[in-house]
Amino acid sequence: LTGLPPWLWLLGGKAATVVGILTLRLRYGAVLVLVAILCLSGFHYALRYQQVGPHHLKHLAERSTRFDIYGRVVDWPLLRADRTEITIEPDSLVADRCYRPDGLLLLKVTDTTTAVQRGDRLAFTARVYPVRPTPSSAGFDYGRYLNLKGIYGVSYLPTLLTVRVDRRGAVGYFAFIDAIRDYIIDVFTSDLTPTAAALAKGYLLGETRDIPPDIYAMFRDSGTLHLLAVSGSNVALVLLFVHLLIRPLRLQRTTRHAVLLAVIVVYAGLCYFEPSVMRASLMAALVILARIAQRKVNLNQIIALTAAIILLIDPGEFFGIGFQLSFATAWGLIFITPRVAAQFERYHTRRWYRWLVFPLIIALIAQIVSTPLVALYFERFPLYSVPANLIVVPLVSIGVVGVLALPLVHLVWPMLGLLAGSLVDPVVRAAVFALQWFGGTDLPVVELTGHIGERWLLALTLFAYSAMIIATLAITSKRARRTLVFFTIGIAVSALTLVAFLPGKSDGATVHIERLPGGVVTLVTQPDGCADVIVTSLVGRPYPIDERVITPILTRAGVDTVRTVSVLQADYAAIDDVVRLAHAWNAGQLLIPSDMRAAVSSVMRQFSEDSVSLCSLVVFGDETSAPEQAGLSLGRLGACLATPGRIVLVCEKLQPAHLRPGADQRDRVLVVGRTWTPAAEDWIRLRTAGYSLIVAASIRPNQALSDDLAQQLSAESLPDYLHDLKRMGPLRLSSIDRNRPSR
Repeated sequence: LTGLPPWLWLLGGKAATVVGILTLRLRYGAVLVLVAILCLSGFHYALRYQQVGPHHLKHLAERSTRFDIYGRVVDWPLLRADRTEITIEPDSLVADRCYRPDGLLLLKVTDTTTAVQRGDRLAFTARVYPVRPTPSSAGFDYGRYLNLKGIYGVSYLPTLLTVRVDRRGAVGYFAFIDAIRDYIIDVFTSDLTPTAAALAKGYLLGETRDIPPDIYAMFRDSGTLHLLAVSGSNVALVLLFVHLLIRPLRLQRTTRHAVLLAVIVVYAGLCYFEPSVMRASLMAALVILARIAQRKVNLNQIIALTAAIILLIDPGEFFGIGFQLSFATAWGLIFITPRVAAQFERYHTRRWYRWLVFPLIIALIAQIVSTPLVALYFERFPLYSVPANLIVVPLVSIGVVGVLALPLVHLVWPMLGLLAGSLVDPVVRAAVFALQWFGGTDLPVVELTGHIGERWLLALTLFAYSAMIIATLAITSKRARRTLVFFTIGIAVSALTLVAFLPGKSDGATVHIERLPGGVVTLVTQPDGCADVIVTSLVGRPYPIDERVITPILTRAGVDTVRTVSVLQADYAAIDDVVRLAHAWNAGQLLIPSDMRAAVSSVMRQFSEDSVSLCSLVVFGDETSAPEQAGLSLGRLGACLATPGRIVLVCEKLQPAHLRPGADQRDRVLVVGRTWTPAAEDWIRLRTAGYSLIVAASIRPNQALSDDLAQQLSAESLPDYLHDLKRMGPLRLSSIDRNRPSR
């Protein structure tokens, strides 16, 4: 977070270590040892992620060279809808010479395949492209996410047919894990219905790829999505199930604990070492080891040691949402539950307390502790989370027990497995029935997007956790109760003061520009929340772009209603996305160029057959222009937004007419929808034409440019008048001032 150089962290760590050891018997000696650990952690992080060495893959990726790449697959391949992503640790890259780089490489294959597994060695030829930060309006930076996983280069292949594969050994931990996982998935597929099989894989293995989108949305909007990500309850159920199985064997205590430790190691591998399962598995292992050593178990110490172990192995996990949510929720349960439960000590033996009140306390605490992080990252939180968890969690727990027994029954006799599967199937799907009873896909959620800024959400998150700590201590401490009163008064006074001095809403329109698959979306939003949407160069994807990409952008931009949807260019596979978008937002008009009339009419005809009422269609072309509305006009040069302070021109690609100087003295901005490869004269003529800012989906150096200009385009920081959306993130322009836009 501080960005200090590694040598400074190392120096501070050494100094704190020496002084801490010399003064260990004094009160502040332990504090110095803690400072030493923190400094060495900072050194590890800075050396691994911030200041990489001269032989790092990051430097080789800057070259436009084809390498012969030799490496080993170090993670399980990730199957996407249209590709397979394989993480490789390169052994060597060969071009003009042999390089032995540090860092990881992500190989993206344009095919879904399971031909490669973890531990295989690969050899192939490809270019290596750099992984740069790619910020978005959602706050998720995919490039930074890959860097935190140690990935600094990306290669692309159409198929694995050109890849030489040296298979891993048939014996070993990963081969054993894959064999068990494949067997479990095969049993679920053969003995359960498709929906139940998908849910069973989610409950037991955290595998959510095959769960239908509507069912996944119900779990998400009800606050029970954690049940599809393996966590502490799953690990506890697995250990309890195994403990009951081996109990008749009357094993010695140490042997029984050793079996449970082995189960933890296997189960963590089956779940692909996800952060939540690693947290739960490490905590369970530490508790078992403490029992073997006959030591007292302090769960606060256990969870702290678990976090320290994970971060020592991979400090980048600290920035993962899964890591933060898992540890925040577990810490909340450990820290808050005993203090709250102590207030009901006289009722602990009552059945109504054990079966009703205590589960309600657990659900409430888990909901309260996780809500600030959920609101911060997802900008939404469910309203029915507590009652949904009280009903759904027991149903899923019973389902997990049945799912655990099914592979064992199938192993004894496959026909008996089919019988058991018919009994387990409705139990697994019982959670879905309960969620449908709560409201199904119409479960109410509180949307924060567009109402509270990101910095305000962060401040509220920190305030919420501070208040939780003070309020929990206030249960038993008079001083903490006083602190809570003053803390609440101080926050209230500060909030009222800030609200009084906050600037009001802008009186003019704002322009929001962001990348889409293949192109750019431009939002022209009026102060009343009404927006015009301009889409250009959109390329179809296997997933619904309108739902997954464009609608979240509109929501984050604070758009309430959409007046028009304008499409400058889109391929046929993406037309249904823009038609659905216009329908979902009740847009009054869909404006398209004349060469898209036949394709759009065909898609709209299909929607009409489904009795879907659609907006009116307006066609413009080279000779005709769409009627101007609120300063927005469309014609052969693209979409032009004219405001008192600025003119914004959105086009698919650069045309000669764009290079002509404008007679208007207003600030001019050009938005290029496609990847822009500018020639040297383009820069000069666009600046001469009066454009103060040129925005493009991405900017790629032209081979005809001089070395200085090409290097400037390839650098991390572009000239002030160029904005690369891929590299620099979305852009927001104010239509009434001439200041530099906010990024």
